Amino acid sequence: MKLKDKIQAALSEIGEITFKVYLELVMRVVELNYHGEHANEIKDWIAYGGLYQSIGNDLYNFNGKIIKEGDDIAAWVRFNRPFEGEFEPIEIFTDLNLLKEIVSGFSNSVSIETLDPQSLYVSFEYSEDEGFSSFTATYLPEDNSSVAFHELLNEDQMLKLQGYFKEIIIANVPRLDVSQNINQHWVAECAENNLRYGISKDYFKVEDLDFELSVDE
Repeated sequence: MKLKDKIQAALSEIGEITFKVYLELVMRVVELNYHGEHANEIKDWIAYGGLYQSIGNDLYNFNGKIIKEGDDIAAWVRFNRPFEGEFEPIEIFTDLNLLKEIVSGFSNSVSIETLDPQSLYVSFEYSEDEGFSSFTATYLPEDNSSVAFHELLNEDQMLKLQGYFKEIIIANVPRLDVSQNINQHWVAECAENNLRYGISKDYFKVEDLDFELSVDE
C-alpha cells in the first residue's frame, strides 16, 4: 500500500489528522492524534519525508492538519514560536539622558548625580496588536536599595519610558527564514533587561504535496 493510500485510510478512520512537530535535542518529534497502524510512517513523512520537504522547513517548529479535499489530500501548516534558545536574548538598557529627564521629577527617591542606566531593570510583555500588557521597572543602585521605579512615574513619564522601549522592540523583531510569503506574528517578553521574542506565522496550504520523497514504501 502506498503512503498516500495509508494516509487516506487514516483519514477515513478519524476524519482529520492533526500534528505538532518540535525539536528535542537533534531529533524532530511528532505528536499525532492518529494512533493506528500507519502512525509511524505518517510521522516520518511529516517530520523528515515529503511533507517536511514540501514546506521547505529546515529549522522551526510547526503544527498543522491533514484533511480530505474531495478525492485528494490537503495539508495546512503553521510555523510556531521558536524553541528555547533559537533567538538569543537581547540585553537592553535605558538611555541615560532620558533617565535623567524622568528622574528630575522625583530626585528625592533616585539620586540624579549617581544615576546609572544599568541599575534600572525593566520587565514587560508586548504584542504587536495590543502593545504593552505589563510593564515594571525597578531601580537597584550599588547600595542594594530597591526602588519601584514604575510606581513613581506619572502618565507622561511612563509613556516616554515605554515609547523608548517600544522603539527598541520593533527595531529588533526577528523574522523566520522560511520561503512561504505569509503573515508573521510576534510577541516580546523582557525579564530584567533581557528581551526575547516569540514568532509565529499564519496557516498556509502546502502546495504540491510529495508522498514519496524520503518515505519508504
